[in-house]
Amino acid sequence: MATTAEGKAAVQKAKVFMVGAGGIGCELLKTLVMTGFHDIELIDLDTIDVSNLNRQFLFRKRHVGHSKAKVAREAAMSLCPSASIIAHHGSILQPEFDVSFFSRFSLVLNALDNLPARRHVNRMCLAAGVPLIDSGTTGFLGQVTVHVKGVTQCYECTPKQAPKSYPTCTITNTPSKPVHCIVWAKELPFVALFGSRDQAMDLHPPPSTTAATTAAPAAATSSAAATGDGHITNDAAAAAAPAPSDSHMVNGVGSTGKEGAEQEEKEKDGEKESEEDRRKMEAEAAATEKEEREFFMRREGESGRAFACRVFDRIFGDNVARTLKMDDMWKHRARPTPLYLKDVFPEGVDGGDEGKGGKEGGEGAVGVEKRVSAMVSLGLRDAQKVWNVQENAWVFLEAVRLFVEERAEELGSLSFDKDDQLAVEFVTAAANLRMHSFSIPQQSVFAAKGIAGNIVHAVATTNAIVAGLVVLQAVRLLEDESYSKEPRMVWCTEFPSQRKALLAPLEMDPPNTSCHVCSRTPLMLELNTHTATLGDVVEGVVRRQLSATQPMVMVGSGLVYEEGDDLEEDEVARYKTNLAKKLCDLPTPVSSGSVLTVEDYHQHFKCSIHIKHRDDIKEEEHPEKMILHGQLPAADTTATATDGEAGAEGGKAGEEEEDEDAVVVIEAGPDAAAAGAGAGAGETVVEKRKRRREEEEAADGKRVKVDVVEVLDE
Repeated sequence: MATTAEGKAAVQKAKVFMVGAGGIGCELLKTLVMTGFHDIELIDLDTIDVSNLNRQFLFRKRHVGHSKAKVAREAAMSLCPSASIIAHHGSILQPEFDVSFFSRFSLVLNALDNLPARRHVNRMCLAAGVPLIDSGTTGFLGQVTVHVKGVTQCYECTPKQAPKSYPTCTITNTPSKPVHCIVWAKELPFVALFGSRDQAMDLHPPPSTTAATTAAPAAATSSAAATGDGHITNDAAAAAAPAPSDSHMVNGVGSTGKEGAEQEEKEKDGEKESEEDRRKMEAEAAATEKEEREFFMRREGESGRAFACRVFDRIFGDNVARTLKMDDMWKHRARPTPLYLKDVFPEGVDGGDEGKGGKEGGEGAVGVEKRVSAMVSLGLRDAQKVWNVQENAWVFLEAVRLFVEERAEELGSLSFDKDDQLAVEFVTAAANLRMHSFSIPQQSVFAAKGIAGNIVHAVATTNAIVAGLVVLQAVRLLEDESYSKEPRMVWCTEFPSQRKALLAPLEMDPPNTSCHVCSRTPLMLELNTHTATLGDVVEGVVRRQLSATQPMVMVGSGLVYEEGDDLEEDEVARYKTNLAKKLCDLPTPVSSGSVLTVEDYHQHFKCSIHIKHRDDIKEEEHPEKMILHGQLPAADTTATATDGEAGAEGGKAGEEEEDEDAVVVIEAGPDAAAAGAGAGAGETVVEKRKRRREEEEAADGKRVKVDVVEVLDE
């Protein structure tokens, strides 16, 4: 704590912004007010759930459903009534929490549990020049890091692990890990049965490839000839090559007269058959999709139990049996075993129910709240136990029955929620039944909930230790000005070190010169520019991996996408159209060596992305078929002739990389030039819009600030 009179005064005078009021946040707010911090604002988007009560000690059962931030404020005020604490129930990404808002604070303290929000706060602190203290825990492990602009690494200087995604083909056909089956259960059967029909993915495995390839030879020729990638097969080249007016090519040999006419007739018949096959396959696919959609709807007069039994045999029996027909898939894999109710309950479902412990409204399971629950109905008490096949089947059947009979009004709008006990039970049972079919180790409901909800189970003691370390760092930054020039990070370890210490302080590294945020070093993106769309890049890279909230994307100096309230209707329509276009078809085409500029005015974030075209990205390794790198490779001297100019531009970018203020610009095409025609002399559309926003912000700055204060006072 503060050791001098000046330090105590600095603490009392400091204005602190705390982001997050969960596990660490509750401990942090309590420790702040007890240390002497009296001017605090906090924000949290969430409401209190029953599962929070075991570690977020500022909350009680009566607070369930209420705002975390507001309840935490009330609890802290009871500890220190003289404190000034303002709570915001909302998202830190909202536009009112802009740079001018952040600049009001002496320190920003992060107690967040998600990557996009942490990145956003990092960028706002960099723009506002406010020190950021970030914290996190994982079980018995924890860390506290101090980020000072220009002195230490920013939060994004070191790569963070992105959420894992899995190819659809692995999830639906060839699972090999428990997580594959759990993701399948919550994204496919749960959505198909209880979620929106618009979101439901196909539970029906693809048909055997044998029938699908009957028309392939005829279709391959026309499709290869039609591709615009410059690669033509030998057969397609023969068909596309100019032929003498009185001859046709048959097996590479010229023929005339009757033979040529017969060959031409055969080709026409082949094309006709191919088109008929294609239409037939499309009709069959449409019929299958319709039948699948109708199958997962409860029929008139059908009981909940009968509906559950019908669905069970379909997804664990028929669908698995259908995948076995794809022989190529099982050459190097163990074949799964279809599972039907008659195999699980030889005496029948009704017979198997005899002697089942527990009735609805019975004692309930350990750790399971008494509400609509299959575990409670069946008397399964231990959430840590791994159920056997019969128990999983019973939980599945009972969960489906309870959903369709007790929660019928919610059907069609449900999405998986880790705090929905019945949803967790359904997903656990469905995943375990699938694991049984594919010989994968099964999981307890406790473990499955953690995997399904991406939960790392927290330890309250670790949260308290880390919160205390955050406050110590805050006090030292305020008390000792020299510490801000050489701050330290602190690790909390599970086992003592050789020095018998559980806390390990380390010096913070200086800013990473390769960081695309604080050093604005370019990134590189590998993808197929002939198949990837601008929408794929915006959603998969700009939003998901770069965490931009209101992105603007340029190709060279040509603007291809932007978001904002000040856009005209025709601009919104044009950018929406661009999202659906392949990168190579944009007004300023994207190819190897092209440079995308991504900017977010709200975050004061800007970075350049160099494009590298690749045809051979494996979906199994990279489901989104895009690879983002933090370092630019050496210039590719083997670029093709068509990419030569763009490759040269990429080379220039590498030469200028050391200059942080350098801007890489490539020649804009005629469409981009036309886009800026009306912008005024020497000013592009982007520059004009940026200038207009800056003028509006300057004019409205005082009013915006007053509005924020008024809202806070309320």
